[in-house]
Amino acid sequence: AYTQAPVTHPALSSLWTGLLPSQHGVVSQVHVLRPGVVSTAELARRAGLRTAAFVANLCIHLDRPRTVLHDGFEERFCGMFDGPDDVRDQWAWDAAVVEAGLAWLR
Repeated sequence: AYTQAPVTHPALSSLWTGLLPSQHGVVSQVHVLRPGVVSTAELARRAGLRTAAFVANLCIHLDRPRTVLHDGFEERFCGMFDGPDDVRDQWAWDAAVVEAGLAWLR
């Protein structure tokens, strides 16, 4: 398997747009999509499909327009627990994402 970028946000942006980072503009965790770049989720939403994103990573982008974790998703869910005293493992975040996703599908 190959990825277009060694970090998550640019790699997901390539996955969800079909473009290279140099084309979609997301070359680091803080960049956003170039104007005119449309994600697969946005195309699906425009076609009348229901869309949702359930993630346990990069939750900051769920509320950030011009990112592939925001644009096109009617519903967005973050499974991360961010409280200062919260020391749960990644599996707990993942379980929350799966539970929320299954509930949405039902």
